[in-house]
Amino acid sequence: MRLLVFALAGLVATGLIAATSSTAEAQGAQPFPGIPGDQRLPQEVRGTPRAPSSSPVETDPGLPQPILEPPPDAAQDPGGRDPGQRRVRRGPPQDGDLADPPGPAEPRDGDPAISQPGRTDDRIPDDIEAVTPPPIDPDGLFRSPGGFDIFQQIAEPEPMLDARPRRLYRFEPFAPVGIKAGKFVLFPEVEAGLAAYDNVFRTTSGRRSDAALELRPSVDVLSNWRTHALAFRLQGRTSFFAEYSSEDQRAALIEARGRLDIARRTNVEGLVSFQLDQETRSTLDSPAGARERSDIETRRAQLTLNHRFNRVSLQLRGALAAFSYGGVETPTVTDAGNDRDYVSREGTVRVSYEFKPTFSVFGETGLNRRIHERPGASDGILRDSSGERYRVGLSTGTSGQVLRGEVSLGYARQRPDDSRLQEISGVIIDANLAWRMSGLTSLLLSARSDVLETTQAGSPGGLSRALGIELRHAFRRHLIGTAGLTYTWQSYKGIQVDESDLTALVGAEYYLNRDVVLYSRLQHTWFDSTIQSRDYEATEARIGVRVRR
Repeated sequence: MRLLVFALAGLVATGLIAATSSTAEAQGAQPFPGIPGDQRLPQEVRGTPRAPSSSPVETDPGLPQPILEPPPDAAQDPGGRDPGQRRVRRGPPQDGDLADPPGPAEPRDGDPAISQPGRTDDRIPDDIEAVTPPPIDPDGLFRSPGGFDIFQQIAEPEPMLDARPRRLYRFEPFAPVGIKAGKFVLFPEVEAGLAAYDNVFRTTSGRRSDAALELRPSVDVLSNWRTHALAFRLQGRTSFFAEYSSEDQRAALIEARGRLDIARRTNVEGLVSFQLDQETRSTLDSPAGARERSDIETRRAQLTLNHRFNRVSLQLRGALAAFSYGGVETPTVTDAGNDRDYVSREGTVRVSYEFKPTFSVFGETGLNRRIHERPGASDGILRDSSGERYRVGLSTGTSGQVLRGEVSLGYARQRPDDSRLQEISGVIIDANLAWRMSGLTSLLLSARSDVLETTQAGSPGGLSRALGIELRHAFRRHLIGTAGLTYTWQSYKGIQVDESDLTALVGAEYYLNRDVVLYSRLQHTWFDSTIQSRDYEATEARIGVRVRR
Protein backbone atom coordinates (compact mmCIF):
# COMPACT_ATOMS: atom_id res chain seq x y z
CA MET A 1 0.00 0.00 0.00
CA ARG A 2 2.84 2.36 0.90
CA LEU A 3 4.57 1.61 -2.45
CA LEU A 4 1.35 2.40 -4.30
CA VAL A 5 1.10 5.82 -2.58
CA PHE A 6 4.75 6.65 -3.48
CA ALA A 7 4.14 5.60 -7.08
CA LEU A 8 1.05 7.80 -7.38
CA ALA A 9 2.93 10.76 -5.83
CA GLY A 10 5.79 10.30 -8.30
CA LEU A 11 3.42 10.28 -11.26
CA VAL A 12 1.72 13.46 -10.02
CA ALA A 13 5.09 15.22 -9.50
CA THR A 14 6.28 14.22 -12.97
CA GLY A 15 3.12 15.61 -14.51
CA LEU A 16 3.49 18.91 -12.67
CA ILE A 17 7.12 19.29 -13.79
CA ALA A 18 6.19 18.54 -17.40
CA ALA A 19 3.35 21.06 -17.34
CA THR A 20 5.59 23.72 -15.79
CA SER A 21 8.26 23.10 -18.45
CA SER A 22 5.73 23.48 -21.25
CA THR A 23 4.42 26.73 -19.79
CA ALA A 24 7.91 28.18 -19.35
CA GLU A 25 8.85 27.10 -22.88
CA ALA A 26 5.86 28.91 -24.30
CA GLN A 27 6.15 32.08 -22.18
CA GLY A 28 9.94 32.43 -21.99
CA ALA A 29 12.39 32.07 -19.11
CA GLN A 30 12.05 33.96 -15.85
CA PRO A 31 15.59 34.92 -14.73
CA PHE A 32 14.31 36.90 -11.70
CA PRO A 33 11.50 35.57 -9.43
CA GLY A 34 8.28 37.47 -9.79
CA ILE A 35 9.34 39.24 -13.05
CA PRO A 36 7.70 37.63 -16.09
CA GLY A 37 9.96 37.38 -19.11
CA ASP A 38 12.15 40.46 -19.71
CA GLN A 39 9.66 43.08 -18.57
CA ARG A 40 12.31 44.45 -16.21
CA LEU A 41 13.93 46.07 -19.28
CA PRO A 42 12.54 48.80 -21.54
CA GLN A 43 10.66 47.50 -24.55
CA GLU A 44 13.28 49.03 -26.91
CA VAL A 45 16.09 46.88 -25.55
CA ARG A 46 14.23 43.65 -24.71
CA GLY A 47 15.28 40.70 -26.81
CA THR A 48 12.93 38.36 -28.72
CA PRO A 49 12.91 34.94 -26.99
CA ARG A 50 14.70 32.21 -28.95
CA ALA A 51 12.80 29.00 -29.57
CA PRO A 52 14.29 25.55 -30.18
CA SER A 53 15.24 24.96 -33.80
CA SER A 54 12.57 22.32 -34.17
CA SER A 55 9.72 24.75 -33.53
CA PRO A 56 8.84 28.17 -34.95
CA VAL A 57 9.47 31.36 -33.00
CA GLU A 58 6.57 32.28 -30.77
CA THR A 59 6.36 36.04 -30.37
CA ASP A 60 3.82 38.78 -30.09
CA PRO A 61 2.63 39.43 -33.65
CA GLY A 62 2.44 43.12 -32.81
CA LEU A 63 6.22 43.38 -32.23
CA PRO A 64 9.04 43.36 -34.81
CA GLN A 65 10.62 39.93 -35.13
CA PRO A 66 14.10 40.25 -36.69
CA ILE A 67 16.86 38.00 -35.43
CA LEU A 68 20.42 39.34 -35.28
CA GLU A 69 23.54 37.45 -36.23
CA PRO A 70 27.21 38.42 -36.44
CA PRO A 71 28.59 39.60 -39.79
CA PRO A 72 30.34 37.00 -41.96
CA ASP A 73 33.82 38.01 -40.80
CA ALA A 74 32.96 38.08 -37.07
CA ALA A 75 34.74 34.77 -36.54
CA GLN A 76 37.98 36.53 -37.52
CA ASP A 77 37.46 39.27 -34.92
CA PRO A 78 39.18 37.99 -31.75
CA GLY A 79 37.76 40.82 -29.68
CA GLY A 80 34.13 39.99 -30.47
CA ARG A 81 31.81 42.25 -32.35
CA ASP A 82 30.84 45.75 -31.31
CA PRO A 83 27.15 45.91 -30.33
CA GLY A 84 26.89 48.95 -32.55
CA GLN A 85 28.16 47.00 -35.60
CA ARG A 86 25.10 44.93 -36.43
CA ARG A 87 23.26 43.62 -39.42
CA VAL A 88 19.75 42.26 -39.65
CA ARG A 89 19.11 38.71 -40.83
CA ARG A 90 15.51 38.16 -41.79
CA GLY A 91 14.54 34.51 -41.50
CA PRO A 92 14.44 31.60 -39.04
CA PRO A 93 17.57 30.48 -37.20
CA GLN A 94 19.52 27.49 -38.45
CA ASP A 95 19.87 24.25 -36.50
CA GLY A 96 22.84 24.28 -34.17
CA ASP A 97 23.23 28.07 -34.23
CA LEU A 98 24.26 28.58 -30.60
CA ALA A 99 26.71 31.47 -30.97
CA ASP A 100 24.01 34.02 -31.62
CA PRO A 101 22.42 35.07 -28.27
CA PRO A 102 19.00 36.70 -28.11
CA GLY A 103 19.44 40.22 -29.53
CA PRO A 104 17.56 43.46 -29.21
CA ALA A 105 14.65 44.40 -31.35
CA GLU A 106 15.17 45.85 -34.79
CA PRO A 107 16.84 49.29 -34.64
CA ARG A 108 14.39 52.13 -34.47
CA ASP A 109 14.59 55.92 -34.06
CA GLY A 110 16.28 56.82 -30.81
CA ASP A 111 18.31 53.60 -30.49
CA PRO A 112 21.59 54.90 -28.97
CA ALA A 113 23.63 52.23 -30.70
CA ILE A 114 22.56 53.55 -34.09
CA SER A 115 21.89 57.27 -33.50
CA GLN A 116 25.12 58.02 -31.63
CA PRO A 117 27.07 60.63 -33.67
CA GLY A 118 30.22 59.33 -35.21
CA ARG A 119 29.27 55.61 -35.26
CA THR A 120 29.81 54.20 -38.74
CA ASP A 121 30.20 50.63 -40.02
CA ASP A 122 31.04 49.63 -43.56
CA ARG A 123 29.56 46.20 -42.87
CA ILE A 124 26.02 47.53 -42.43
CA PRO A 125 23.87 46.52 -45.41
CA ASP A 126 22.94 49.12 -47.94
CA ASP A 127 19.32 49.12 -46.84
CA ILE A 128 20.31 50.50 -43.41
CA GLU A 129 21.43 54.12 -43.46
CA ALA A 130 24.81 54.72 -41.74
CA VAL A 131 25.06 57.66 -39.40
CA THR A 132 27.88 60.13 -40.10
CA PRO A 133 29.20 62.74 -37.67
CA PRO A 134 27.48 66.10 -38.16
CA PRO A 135 29.51 69.10 -39.28
CA ILE A 136 30.30 71.87 -36.85
CA ASP A 137 27.17 73.82 -35.99
CA PRO A 138 27.73 77.36 -37.28
CA ASP A 139 24.38 78.45 -35.90
CA GLY A 140 24.93 77.29 -32.33
CA LEU A 141 26.92 80.30 -31.24
CA PHE A 142 24.32 81.36 -28.71
CA ARG A 143 22.99 77.92 -27.82
CA SER A 144 23.55 76.62 -24.29
CA PRO A 145 24.53 72.97 -23.78
CA GLY A 146 22.05 70.80 -21.92
CA GLY A 147 19.12 73.14 -22.42
CA PHE A 148 18.53 76.77 -21.66
CA ASP A 149 20.76 78.18 -18.91
CA ILE A 150 20.12 81.77 -17.93
CA PHE A 151 23.68 82.22 -16.66
CA GLN A 152 25.09 81.15 -20.04
CA GLN A 153 23.23 84.03 -21.68
CA ILE A 154 25.11 86.76 -19.79
CA ALA A 155 27.02 89.12 -22.05
CA GLU A 156 30.79 89.04 -21.45
CA PRO A 157 32.51 91.66 -23.64
CA GLU A 158 35.96 90.82 -22.21
CA PRO A 159 36.79 87.08 -22.54
CA MET A 160 39.58 87.15 -19.96
CA LEU A 161 37.19 88.56 -17.35
CA ASP A 162 34.39 86.08 -18.13
CA ALA A 163 32.69 84.95 -14.91
CA ARG A 164 31.60 81.55 -16.25
CA PRO A 165 34.89 79.73 -15.47
CA ARG A 166 34.53 80.81 -11.86
CA ARG A 167 30.96 79.48 -11.88
CA LEU A 168 32.33 76.03 -12.78
CA TYR A 169 34.94 76.32 -10.05
CA ARG A 170 32.47 77.43 -7.38
CA PHE A 171 30.30 74.31 -7.40
CA GLU A 172 27.71 74.31 -4.61
CA PRO A 173 25.18 71.82 -3.21
CA PHE A 174 22.40 74.27 -4.09
CA ALA A 175 22.00 76.57 -7.07
CA PRO A 176 20.29 79.93 -6.61
CA VAL A 177 16.76 79.89 -7.97
CA GLY A 178 16.12 83.63 -8.06
CA ILE A 179 12.87 85.55 -8.05
CA LYS A 180 10.98 85.72 -11.33
CA ALA A 181 9.72 89.17 -12.34
CA GLY A 182 8.14 89.04 -15.76
CA LYS A 183 10.85 88.33 -18.32
CA PHE A 184 13.60 88.92 -15.75
CA VAL A 185 14.96 86.94 -12.83
CA LEU A 186 16.36 88.64 -9.71
CA PHE A 187 19.16 87.08 -7.66
CA PRO A 188 19.46 89.01 -4.38
CA GLU A 189 22.21 88.30 -1.85
CA VAL A 190 23.59 89.86 1.30
CA GLU A 191 26.61 89.02 3.44
CA ALA A 192 26.94 90.15 7.03
CA GLY A 193 29.98 89.32 9.10
CA LEU A 194 32.69 90.30 11.52
CA ALA A 195 36.31 90.91 10.51
CA ALA A 196 39.45 91.16 12.64
CA TYR A 197 42.70 92.82 11.48
CA ASP A 198 46.10 92.63 13.18
CA ASN A 199 47.70 95.34 11.01
CA VAL A 200 45.04 97.79 9.92
CA PHE A 201 47.42 100.36 8.40
CA ARG A 202 49.74 97.77 6.78
CA THR A 203 52.90 99.16 8.34
CA THR A 204 56.30 97.66 9.17
CA SER A 205 56.24 98.91 12.76
CA GLY A 206 53.61 100.39 15.04
CA ARG A 207 51.06 97.74 14.09
CA ARG A 208 47.47 98.51 15.04
CA SER A 209 44.69 95.91 15.33
CA ASP A 210 40.97 96.45 15.07
CA ALA A 211 37.65 94.72 14.34
CA ALA A 212 34.88 95.71 11.95
CA LEU A 213 31.31 94.90 11.01
CA GLU A 214 31.06 94.21 7.26
CA LEU A 215 28.00 94.26 4.98
CA ARG A 216 27.96 93.22 1.30
CA PRO A 217 24.52 93.51 -0.33
CA SER A 218 24.10 92.76 -4.02
CA VAL A 219 21.45 91.95 -6.60
CA ASP A 220 21.77 90.62 -10.15
CA VAL A 221 18.91 91.08 -12.61
CA LEU A 222 19.11 88.79 -15.66
CA SER A 223 16.82 88.66 -18.66
CA ASN A 224 15.09 85.34 -19.32
CA TRP A 225 15.02 85.54 -23.11
CA ARG A 226 15.91 83.00 -25.77
CA THR A 227 17.62 85.65 -27.88
CA HIS A 228 19.39 88.83 -26.87
CA ALA A 229 20.37 89.37 -23.23
CA LEU A 230 20.29 92.13 -20.66
CA ALA A 231 21.77 92.13 -17.16
CA PHE A 232 22.10 94.60 -14.32
CA ARG A 233 24.25 94.36 -11.21
CA LEU A 234 24.08 96.47 -8.06
CA GLN A 235 26.69 95.74 -5.44
CA GLY A 236 27.74 97.46 -2.25
CA ARG A 237 30.42 96.89 0.34
CA THR A 238 30.66 98.77 3.61
CA SER A 239 32.51 98.28 6.88
CA PHE A 240 32.39 99.93 10.28
CA PHE A 241 35.63 99.76 12.29
CA ALA A 242 35.38 99.80 16.05
CA GLU A 243 38.32 102.17 16.63
CA TYR A 244 39.80 103.49 13.36
CA SER A 245 36.91 104.91 11.39
CA SER A 246 39.37 106.27 8.79
CA GLU A 247 39.59 102.70 7.44
CA ASP A 248 35.85 102.33 6.94
CA GLN A 249 35.05 101.09 3.45
CA ARG A 250 32.39 102.54 1.22
CA ALA A 251 32.43 100.72 -2.12
CA ALA A 252 29.76 100.34 -4.79
CA LEU A 253 29.32 98.92 -8.28
CA ILE A 254 26.57 99.76 -10.76
CA GLU A 255 26.79 97.83 -14.00
CA ALA A 256 24.63 97.18 -17.06
CA ARG A 257 25.53 94.83 -19.85
CA GLY A 258 23.69 93.49 -22.84
CA ARG A 259 23.90 91.42 -26.00
CA LEU A 260 22.09 92.06 -29.27
CA ASP A 261 21.84 89.01 -31.53
CA ILE A 262 21.92 90.57 -34.98
CA ALA A 263 22.07 87.23 -36.79
CA ARG A 264 22.81 83.62 -35.96
CA ARG A 265 26.53 84.20 -36.40
CA THR A 266 26.77 87.84 -35.37
CA ASN A 267 26.13 89.68 -32.14
CA VAL A 268 27.11 92.87 -30.36
CA GLU A 269 27.87 93.03 -26.64
CA GLY A 270 28.06 96.15 -24.53
CA LEU A 271 28.89 97.18 -20.98
CA VAL A 272 28.54 100.40 -18.98
CA SER A 273 29.64 100.58 -15.35
CA PHE A 274 30.51 102.86 -12.47
CA GLN A 275 32.64 101.68 -9.56
CA LEU A 276 33.64 103.38 -6.33
CA ASP A 277 36.36 101.95 -4.12
CA GLN A 278 39.10 102.98 -1.70
CA GLU A 279 42.83 102.74 -2.29
CA THR A 280 44.84 100.33 -0.11
CA ARG A 281 47.44 101.73 2.24
CA SER A 282 50.24 99.71 0.62
CA THR A 283 49.94 101.34 -2.84
CA LEU A 284 53.17 103.04 -3.89
CA ASP A 285 51.38 106.24 -4.94
CA SER A 286 49.19 106.42 -1.86
CA PRO A 287 49.99 109.77 -0.17
CA ALA A 288 52.18 109.17 2.88
CA GLY A 289 50.59 110.13 6.19
CA ALA A 290 47.11 110.56 4.72
CA ARG A 291 44.42 110.74 7.35
CA GLU A 292 42.09 108.62 5.24
CA ARG A 293 42.27 106.45 2.14
CA SER A 294 41.76 107.98 -1.28
CA ASP A 295 38.57 107.25 -3.23
CA ILE A 296 38.94 105.72 -6.69
CA GLU A 297 36.14 106.21 -9.20
CA THR A 298 36.15 104.13 -12.39
CA ARG A 299 33.78 104.78 -15.27
CA ARG A 300 33.88 102.27 -18.11
CA ALA A 301 32.10 101.75 -21.42
CA GLN A 302 32.86 98.84 -23.73
CA LEU A 303 31.51 97.56 -27.04
CA THR A 304 32.30 94.19 -28.65
CA LEU A 305 31.40 92.82 -32.08
CA ASN A 306 31.48 89.03 -32.56
CA HIS A 307 31.17 87.26 -35.89
CA ARG A 308 31.70 83.61 -36.75
CA PHE A 309 32.83 82.19 -40.09
CA ASN A 310 32.14 78.51 -39.35
CA ARG A 311 35.28 77.50 -37.39
CA VAL A 312 36.90 80.93 -37.53
CA SER A 313 35.63 83.66 -35.21
CA LEU A 314 36.43 87.37 -35.29
CA GLN A 315 36.07 89.71 -32.34
CA LEU A 316 36.48 93.49 -32.31
CA ARG A 317 36.59 95.22 -28.92
CA GLY A 318 36.65 98.89 -28.02
CA ALA A 319 36.74 100.33 -24.49
CA LEU A 320 36.83 103.72 -22.84
CA ALA A 321 37.72 104.01 -19.15
CA ALA A 322 38.20 107.04 -16.90
CA PHE A 323 40.04 106.73 -13.55
CA SER A 324 39.64 109.46 -10.96
CA TYR A 325 41.53 109.62 -7.64
CA GLY A 326 40.08 111.73 -4.89
CA GLY A 327 42.45 114.07 -3.09
CA VAL A 328 43.23 113.42 0.57
CA GLU A 329 44.66 115.53 3.37
CA THR A 330 48.22 114.95 4.60
CA PRO A 331 50.30 116.83 7.20
CA THR A 332 51.76 118.98 4.39
CA VAL A 333 49.21 118.93 1.51
CA THR A 334 45.45 119.40 1.67
CA ASP A 335 44.61 117.84 -1.73
CA ALA A 336 47.28 115.18 -2.32
CA GLY A 337 46.98 112.50 -4.99
CA ASN A 338 44.63 114.22 -7.43
CA ASP A 339 47.35 114.39 -10.12
CA ARG A 340 46.84 110.71 -11.05
CA ASP A 341 43.58 111.04 -13.01
CA TYR A 342 43.71 109.67 -16.56
CA VAL A 343 41.58 108.33 -19.41
CA SER A 344 42.34 105.11 -21.30
CA ARG A 345 41.13 104.23 -24.82
CA GLU A 346 41.62 100.67 -26.06
CA GLY A 347 40.98 98.74 -29.26
CA THR A 348 41.55 95.00 -29.74
CA VAL A 349 41.20 92.49 -32.58
CA ARG A 350 40.99 88.77 -31.79
CA VAL A 351 40.89 85.86 -34.26
CA SER A 352 40.02 82.35 -33.01
CA TYR A 353 40.00 78.95 -34.69
CA GLU A 354 37.79 76.29 -33.14
CA PHE A 355 38.87 72.66 -33.38
CA LYS A 356 35.87 71.64 -31.27
CA PRO A 357 33.51 73.52 -28.93
CA THR A 358 35.80 72.85 -25.96
CA PHE A 359 39.12 73.67 -27.63
CA SER A 360 40.23 76.59 -29.77
CA VAL A 361 43.33 78.70 -30.33
CA PHE A 362 43.38 82.46 -30.66
CA GLY A 363 45.61 85.43 -31.29
CA GLU A 364 44.87 89.06 -30.51
CA THR A 365 46.41 92.47 -30.97
CA GLY A 366 45.48 95.52 -28.96
CA LEU A 367 46.35 99.22 -29.03
CA ASN A 368 45.72 101.77 -26.31
CA ARG A 369 46.10 105.46 -25.61
CA ARG A 370 46.37 106.90 -22.06
CA ILE A 371 45.84 110.61 -21.49
CA HIS A 372 46.47 112.29 -18.11
CA GLU A 373 44.61 115.38 -17.00
CA ARG A 374 47.62 117.12 -15.44
CA PRO A 375 51.38 116.68 -14.99
CA GLY A 376 52.67 114.78 -11.99
CA ALA A 377 53.24 116.94 -8.92
CA SER A 378 56.53 115.15 -8.18
CA ASP A 379 58.41 116.11 -11.37
CA GLY A 380 56.05 118.19 -13.56
CA ILE A 381 56.02 115.58 -16.38
CA LEU A 382 52.81 114.79 -18.26
CA ARG A 383 52.57 111.00 -18.49
CA ASP A 384 50.56 110.53 -21.70
CA SER A 385 51.52 107.30 -23.50
CA SER A 386 50.63 104.82 -26.25
CA GLY A 387 50.72 101.05 -25.85
CA GLU A 388 50.55 97.73 -27.66
CA ARG A 389 49.51 94.25 -26.52
CA TYR A 390 50.06 90.95 -28.35
CA ARG A 391 48.69 87.64 -27.11
CA VAL A 392 48.35 84.02 -28.30
CA GLY A 393 46.51 81.45 -26.28
CA LEU A 394 44.22 78.46 -25.85
CA SER A 395 40.55 78.52 -24.94
CA THR A 396 38.41 75.66 -23.62
CA GLY A 397 35.18 77.57 -24.06
CA THR A 398 32.67 78.69 -21.45
CA SER A 399 30.30 75.71 -21.35
CA GLY A 400 32.52 72.68 -20.62
CA GLN A 401 31.90 70.67 -17.47
CA VAL A 402 35.56 69.68 -16.92
CA LEU A 403 37.63 72.59 -18.27
CA ARG A 404 36.41 76.12 -18.86
CA GLY A 405 38.25 79.35 -19.63
CA GLU A 406 41.45 80.40 -21.38
CA VAL A 407 45.16 81.00 -20.91
CA SER A 408 47.49 83.17 -23.00
CA LEU A 409 51.07 84.36 -23.31
CA GLY A 410 52.04 87.66 -24.84
CA TYR A 411 54.10 90.81 -24.95
CA ALA A 412 53.24 94.33 -23.77
CA ARG A 413 54.82 97.71 -24.53
CA GLN A 414 53.91 101.19 -23.31
CA ARG A 415 55.74 104.22 -24.77
CA PRO A 416 55.50 107.62 -22.98
CA ASP A 417 55.19 110.71 -25.16
CA ASP A 418 57.83 112.51 -23.06
CA SER A 419 61.34 111.30 -23.92
CA ARG A 420 62.46 111.82 -20.32
CA LEU A 421 60.50 108.72 -19.35
CA GLN A 422 61.57 105.20 -20.27
CA GLU A 423 59.56 102.69 -22.25
CA ILE A 424 57.86 99.86 -20.34
CA SER A 425 57.89 96.41 -21.96
CA GLY A 426 57.90 92.74 -21.04
CA VAL A 427 56.21 89.35 -21.22
CA ILE A 428 52.62 89.16 -20.03
CA ILE A 429 50.67 86.11 -18.84
CA ASP A 430 46.88 86.00 -18.57
CA ALA A 431 44.67 83.12 -17.46
CA ASN A 432 41.12 82.50 -16.32
CA LEU A 433 40.83 78.71 -16.24
CA ALA A 434 38.71 76.40 -14.09
CA TRP A 435 39.29 72.63 -13.89
CA ARG A 436 36.68 70.34 -12.36
CA MET A 437 39.03 67.62 -11.16
CA SER A 438 36.24 65.44 -9.76
CA GLY A 439 32.74 65.72 -8.39
CA LEU A 440 34.20 66.92 -5.09
CA THR A 441 37.21 69.02 -6.13
CA SER A 442 37.87 71.92 -8.49
CA LEU A 443 40.84 74.13 -9.28
CA LEU A 444 40.93 77.74 -10.43
CA LEU A 445 43.98 79.24 -12.17
CA SER A 446 44.06 83.01 -12.63
CA ALA A 447 46.72 85.33 -13.99
CA ARG A 448 46.65 88.98 -14.99
CA SER A 449 49.33 91.28 -16.41
CA ASP A 450 49.17 94.98 -17.14
CA VAL A 451 51.16 98.22 -17.16
CA LEU A 452 50.80 100.30 -13.99
CA GLU A 453 50.61 104.07 -13.89
CA THR A 454 52.61 106.04 -11.30
CA THR A 455 53.46 109.61 -10.42
CA GLN A 456 56.78 108.78 -8.75
CA ALA A 457 59.48 111.21 -9.92
CA GLY A 458 61.29 109.96 -13.02
CA SER A 459 59.13 106.86 -13.51
CA PRO A 460 56.48 106.27 -16.20
CA GLY A 461 55.05 103.28 -14.32
CA GLY A 462 55.77 99.59 -14.12
CA LEU A 463 54.79 96.14 -15.26
CA SER A 464 52.52 94.22 -12.90
CA ARG A 465 51.93 90.47 -12.95
CA ALA A 466 49.66 88.43 -10.70
CA LEU A 467 49.32 84.65 -10.54
CA GLY A 468 46.81 82.81 -8.38
CA ILE A 469 45.75 79.23 -7.75
CA GLU A 470 42.77 78.21 -5.64
CA LEU A 471 41.48 74.75 -4.65
CA ARG A 472 37.89 74.01 -3.65
CA HIS A 473 36.88 70.68 -2.09
CA ALA A 474 33.64 69.30 -0.66
CA PHE A 475 34.34 67.43 2.58
CA ARG A 476 30.62 66.79 2.92
CA ARG A 477 27.71 67.71 0.71
CA HIS A 478 27.05 70.84 2.76
CA LEU A 479 30.62 71.60 3.88
CA ILE A 480 33.04 73.03 1.30
CA GLY A 481 36.58 74.21 1.99
CA THR A 482 38.87 76.48 -0.05
CA ALA A 483 42.60 77.14 -0.03
CA GLY A 484 44.58 79.42 -2.31
CA LEU A 485 47.78 81.30 -2.99
CA THR A 486 48.19 84.55 -4.92
CA TYR A 487 51.53 86.07 -5.86
CA THR A 488 51.78 89.60 -7.28
CA TRP A 489 54.89 91.51 -8.26
CA GLN A 490 55.55 94.95 -9.76
CA SER A 491 58.71 96.25 -11.34
CA TYR A 492 58.92 100.03 -11.92
CA LYS A 493 60.94 101.72 -14.66
CA GLY A 494 63.26 104.65 -13.97
CA ILE A 495 63.47 104.00 -10.23
CA GLN A 496 64.91 101.14 -8.21
CA VAL A 497 61.63 99.89 -6.82
CA ASP A 498 60.44 96.28 -7.01
CA GLU A 499 57.57 95.06 -4.87
CA SER A 500 55.81 91.75 -4.35
CA ASP A 501 53.22 90.25 -2.06
CA LEU A 502 52.20 86.67 -1.32
CA THR A 503 48.71 86.05 0.01
CA ALA A 504 47.55 82.73 1.48
CA LEU A 505 43.85 82.07 2.00
CA VAL A 506 41.86 79.27 3.65
CA GLY A 507 38.13 79.23 4.17
CA ALA A 508 35.05 77.12 4.67
CA GLU A 509 31.37 77.37 3.76
CA TYR A 510 28.56 75.47 5.45
CA TYR A 511 25.21 75.41 3.64
CA LEU A 512 22.35 75.32 6.14
CA ASN A 513 19.91 75.18 3.24
CA ARG A 514 19.48 76.61 -0.24
CA ASP A 515 19.25 80.19 0.97
CA VAL A 516 21.55 80.44 4.02
CA VAL A 517 25.31 79.86 4.10
CA LEU A 518 27.75 80.25 6.98
CA TYR A 519 31.30 81.18 5.99
CA SER A 520 34.72 81.76 7.51
CA ARG A 521 37.97 82.97 5.92
CA LEU A 522 41.53 83.45 7.13
CA GLN A 523 44.02 85.43 5.03
CA HIS A 524 47.68 86.28 5.58
CA THR A 525 49.80 88.61 3.42
CA TRP A 526 53.58 88.98 3.19
CA PHE A 527 54.55 92.23 1.44
CA ASP A 528 58.15 92.80 0.36
CA SER A 529 59.65 95.94 -1.19
CA THR A 530 63.10 97.22 -2.08
CA ILE A 531 62.08 100.16 0.11
CA GLN A 532 62.58 98.45 3.46
CA SER A 533 60.26 100.79 5.36
CA ARG A 534 57.35 99.43 3.27
CA ASP A 535 57.68 95.74 4.21
CA TYR A 536 54.85 94.36 6.32
CA GLU A 537 52.77 91.31 7.26
CA ALA A 538 49.04 91.37 7.88
CA THR A 539 46.39 88.85 8.88
CA GLU A 540 42.63 89.13 8.36
CA ALA A 541 39.98 86.78 9.75
CA ARG A 542 36.27 86.79 8.87
CA ILE A 543 33.15 84.93 9.91
CA GLY A 544 29.63 85.62 8.74
CA VAL A 545 26.44 84.53 7.08
CA ARG A 546 25.30 84.83 3.47
CA VAL A 547 21.60 84.97 2.67
CA ARG A 548 20.47 84.71 -0.93
CA ARG A 549 17.65 83.63 -3.14
